[in-house]
Amino acid sequence: MFVDEFVSRARLADLADVRRPTITTWSTRHDDFPRPEPGSRHVRLSAAIKWLDRRPIPAKELKDGEPAGFTYGARVLARVSTSKTKQTEQKQVIPSEREDGRAVIDELVGPQAARIRGNGSHADYLEFLVCLIFLLHFETLDSIRDRMFYRPGSTGEFLETLERLTHELMLQRAIPAGLETAFRRVQPANIYDLERMVEICSTLGINSFRYLLDLLSHERSASGSEFFTPPRIAALAGALVVGPGAEPGSIYDPYVRGGELLAAAASRFAREAIPMATGEGPSVTDIGIAAFHLNMRGMTVDARKSSGTIWDYKDDHAPKARYVLTNPPFNARTEPGRRSGRHDWIFGEPPRKNDNYAWVQHTISSLGPAGRAVIVMPTTANASRDRQETGIRQQMIERGSVEAIIMLPAQLFPNTDISVSIWALKVPAETPQDILFVDATAMAEPQGGGRGRPRQNLNPTAPSLIPDIFHQRHTMTKGHSVPMESGGRAILTDIDTIRRLGYSLAPTDYLAASDSDSSDPEGVVEQFDALKQRIIATADHDARIAALRPIHRTRTRQDAVPLRELCSIKPGPSHSRLRTEHRSIDGTVPVVMPRHLRERRIEAADADRTTARVASKLEQFTLEADDILCIRSGAMDQPAIARTEQAGWLFGGNILRLRVLDRTAVEPDFLLAYLSLPEVQHWIGERTAASVIPTISVATLGELSVRLPPIAEQTQMGAVLQQFDQMIANHRKLIAVADETRSALAVRMLHRELDLR
Repeated sequence: MFVDEFVSRARLADLADVRRPTITTWSTRHDDFPRPEPGSRHVRLSAAIKWLDRRPIPAKELKDGEPAGFTYGARVLARVSTSKTKQTEQKQVIPSEREDGRAVIDELVGPQAARIRGNGSHADYLEFLVCLIFLLHFETLDSIRDRMFYRPGSTGEFLETLERLTHELMLQRAIPAGLETAFRRVQPANIYDLERMVEICSTLGINSFRYLLDLLSHERSASGSEFFTPPRIAALAGALVVGPGAEPGSIYDPYVRGGELLAAAASRFAREAIPMATGEGPSVTDIGIAAFHLNMRGMTVDARKSSGTIWDYKDDHAPKARYVLTNPPFNARTEPGRRSGRHDWIFGEPPRKNDNYAWVQHTISSLGPAGRAVIVMPTTANASRDRQETGIRQQMIERGSVEAIIMLPAQLFPNTDISVSIWALKVPAETPQDILFVDATAMAEPQGGGRGRPRQNLNPTAPSLIPDIFHQRHTMTKGHSVPMESGGRAILTDIDTIRRLGYSLAPTDYLAASDSDSSDPEGVVEQFDALKQRIIATADHDARIAALRPIHRTRTRQDAVPLRELCSIKPGPSHSRLRTEHRSIDGTVPVVMPRHLRERRIEAADADRTTARVASKLEQFTLEADDILCIRSGAMDQPAIARTEQAGWLFGGNILRLRVLDRTAVEPDFLLAYLSLPEVQHWIGERTAASVIPTISVATLGELSVRLPPIAEQTQMGAVLQQFDQMIANHRKLIAVADETRSALAVRMLHRELDLR
C-alpha cells in the first residue's frame, strides 16, 4: 500500500537510483518540477512520482526486472511500496485502547492540566495532547524510549525530542509542519509528571482522540476561534452525499476544520473500499489536526494549506472529487484585493459582501463526473434578495445542480444564533430537476449550552431519517408535504413551482404553498376523525401501562453467561453476495438494513426488496420471529427484534443476527431489553475496532456477559417492556399525525372554511 509522505531531494535521488545532482538539475531546468512545502526543503512524494512517471529510464540504466519503457516514477513507487510493506511487517502491535479512555481524558484536562500546562493557554495544552496521542498511536512506547536523548531532569530536552519524533512522523505521512510546535507551548512542573503523561497517553486511541477533539472544539469556541462541525451534522452530511450502495470515489473538503466531514463520508463505505481523502484549509494547525484524525482512523489523506480564497487558484489546483463536503465560514467576507478576478465562475460572479456563493461555486467546480456534494450554508442564503445571488441561484436551479435543501434548527453552533441549511448539490446538467425541500427546524433537542457549547443539538434520529427521505425522494408525490418523525416536514417540488416563487431555496416557501393547496374541507374533517380514533386507541394502551404498579424487590445475585452461549451470532451477507442490483422496489422479499432498526423495532416500509430466487440462495440470512438484529458498524444504535410478520425477510450487510439457542435459558424480549441497556451499549461502544468505521466483531460481541434471572421473571420483564415500546411507537405516530392534521386544519380555519368548537 502506498502512503504519501514528504521526502528530501537526497531521499528522492536514492529512491530513483540517480545521483543527487541529477535531482537538482531536473529541478532547475523544469518549472513544473515539484517545489518544497513552504518553510521546508522536502517535496511531496506523490507529486514527485507523478512528475518522474513522465521520464522513461534509459535502456542502459534499467535494473533487473525493469522492462523497456519503465519510468523513474514507477521505480520510485515500487521501491517505496516495498519499504512500507517491510515497515508494516516489522512494526510492533500497539496495545488495545483502554476502556475508560474518556474518563482518563477528563482527568488529564482537569486536575492534571495545570502541572503540565504551566502558563500556557488551555487550548495550547489540548493541542499538546493531540500531538502526543497521535505520536503514541503509531509508535510504541519502547520505540520512543529507544530514540530519546535528554539529560536527566531536563523537561525542555524531553519535549524537544517528542517534537522531533512527531515532526518525523508527520514527514512520513505528508502532513504539513506546524502543529508539532504545541510541544513548545507547555511548561511541565517536572520531568516525572511529563514521563507519566507519556505513559498514560500511550494507552489511549482513536475513541479517546475523538473525545479530545470535541473538548478542543468547545475550548476554541469559548475563545471565539474556529470550531469543528458538530458530530450529528457531520453524520447527516455524510449520509446525504454517500447514499446506500454508492460507488467508492475520492472525497474532498476545501475547508477541512478537524476532518469530521471527511471521516463521516468515509464511514459510509466498506472498510476495504475507503477512498483517498483530500482536505484543505487556511490554518496549518487545523490541517494538522484533521490529518492526525484521519490517519488515526486508517485513512490516506492529502492535507494541504490553502488561502482563505481558495477559488483564486488556477483551475487545475482543486481536485476533481466524486464526493465533496464542506462547512466554510458563515457570511465571511473577502478582504479587499484578495479576489483576483481570474476565476471562471460557472454560475456568475458572486457579490463581494460575503463569500457564501463563492464557496458554493467552488464546491461544485471541484466535482468530477457524476460527483455529488453537500455544503453547510447560512439559512439567509436560501432566499437572499441580492441580485447577483438570485441570478446564481437561478442558474444553479435551471442547470439541475440543486438536489435538496435541508433547513436545520437554530443554535446548533456555539457562540452564534445563525441558522444553517445543508445544500445537496451535483454536477450541472442540461435540464432542471425536481428539488427536495426539508424543514427540520423542529428536529432538535436542548443541550444546555455552557462554555463553548451550542444550546441545541440535532435530534439523534435526524442523521438517518433525512437521508432516507432524500435517497427515496423519487417515490414522493410532487407538491405534497410529507410529515417526518420528530417534527420534520419534506416536499418534492417541480421546476415550474420554483420559477413561480422566484427561485427561492427556502423550504418554508414551498411547504407553506403546499399547506394552502391542501385537501378540501371534507378531507380535513376525515383527517381529524382519524386523529380522534388514534387518540382513543393510544389512550386505551396508555391505561394498561398506567394500571401497572411498581413493587420493590431486594437485588439478588444473578448468573452471568457469555452471549455466545445463549445465541448464534450471524453477520449479514457481503456486498458481493447481495449486490445493489439485486434489490429493487419490485421484488417480493424485503431486505432489512441498519436504517430500519428504530427504537427496538423494525420499521421497513421503504425497504428495498429482492426476488424469491435471490432470497433462496441467501437462506442462511433469513429472519425468524424473535430474531434480534444489531448494527455491526458505523452509527451503532440500539438493537431491534423481528416479529412474526417479518419472518422470511432477509437482513443485509452491516447487521448481526442473534438467534436464541435455548428458550428455556433466555427469553428473546428480555435479551432485547438487556442489550438495550445504556451500560451494555457503552460496553459495545468501548470495544468497537478503532478504525475508520467503528466495528464490533462476532467474537467480541460473543464475550458480552448476560445476567440471567429465572426464565419466568425474564418472560414477565420482556412482556412489560414490550408494552412500553408499543406505547412509545404509538405516541410517535400520534405526534406525526397530529402535526399533519393541525397544519391542514390551520389552513382551512384561517380561510374561514372550517371551525372547531
